[in-house]
Amino acid sequence: MDAGQKQFHDFLMARVLPAKQSEAEALLNRCFEQQAAGTFSTAELQQVIPQFLAMVQPDKLAELQAAMKQFNPNA
Repeated sequence: MDAGQKQFHDFLMARVLPAKQSEAEALLNRCFEQQAAGTFSTAELQQVIPQFLAMVQPDKLAELQAAMKQFNPNA
């Protein structure tokens, strides 16, 4: 995990529902592995965004969506 991934990881994990921590961790790890292999695509991103958003604490959702728009204006 590079520094940018670590920063995103920590930001996201601090906002994930406690009951969804392990699921979110596994999804993030899969995404990071795909990035490292060069196989992570825009289509994959569009597929995982709703999965991540479903795991976020409701009061943190707007904050996370705003941060994601910085990286992907279509999020």
